[in-house]
Order: sequence, then C-alpha cells, then structure tokens
Amino acid sequence: MLLQRTLTALVLAPLVILTILLSSTAVLALIATAVFLAAWWEWIRLSGLHRASWCIASLIVAAAMFALLWRIHATALT
Repeated sequence: MLLQRTLTALVLAPLVILTILLSSTAVLALIATAVFLAAWWEWIRLSGLHRASWCIASLIVAAAMFALLWRIHATALT
C-alpha cells in the first residue's frame, strides 16, 4: 500500500506543479472547482444525505456560488 501511494505521489506531484505553474487562472479555477465539487459530493454522501435530488441540488448551489464568486472576482479587478 505504501509503494502504491508513493508511486501515485511521484506521478501526480509533477502534474499538479505543472498545472499550477503553466495554466491560466481560469483553468486552475475550473480544476479546483471540480475537485471541490467531488469532495463536496463525497461529504454529502458520508453525512447521510442519500436522496439524489438533495445531493444534486446541493451541488448546483455550490457550483452557483463558485460562479458568482468568480463573477464578483472578475468585476472587482477591472
């Protein structure tokens, strides 16, 4: 198990570093949003909320908040 985790880290670490250094802010924000929403989905399922409609509604609200914050961020810099 330790070998598998070490090999995974050796493969993913350079990819993450290159993504952070070479991609634009918008691409990095989309990747961070996707990771956050995946973690949010996992947390919802672990918290005991098993109705698909509530889970999807929660993801839509979280994604809308990200879009709103991105919009506010974009207009604040101009």
